Amino acid sequence: MAFAACTGVRRGEMLALRWMDVDLEKRRVFLRETKNGALRILPLSGAALQVLASLPEGTAGDLEFAGVDPAQVSVYTKRVFHRLGITDASFHTLRHTVASWLVMQGVDLYAVGQLLGHKTPRMTQRYAHLSPDYMAGAVNKLDGIMGGMLPASV
Repeated sequence: MAFAACTGVRRGEMLALRWMDVDLEKRRVFLRETKNGALRILPLSGAALQVLASLPEGTAGDLEFAGVDPAQVSVYTKRVFHRLGITDASFHTLRHTVASWLVMQGVDLYAVGQLLGHKTPRMTQRYAHLSPDYMAGAVNKLDGIMGGMLPASV
């Protein structure tokens, strides 16, 4: 769960990850089994690296999360959420949480879509309402360009 909360990866992407797909030096993972079938290179945060470092290391072909059953992940995640008082949440909710956190921190929607592996910008658009301050800041950049061009009476 911690790795998903640090990266926004899908459950299948996470569970298919092999040690050879991890480049700790360049702080990235190669997601080979994605929903749309295209390779995705995902940069890793310090927190994600910390999660990977806590795992028992295997050989290149070994799974990162060896022995983890997808169904068990779903059940365990729901139990954790339930204990926290969070209802109607699943493992996939972590993916939405990551997207929301990124947008609320001012990350542009294009970057969020790329990080999550959205095939179209429309998929990422659902998070646009979370960034009104970012959008205001973006439009205010026009003041720097237009400043001094307009008469003071306008």
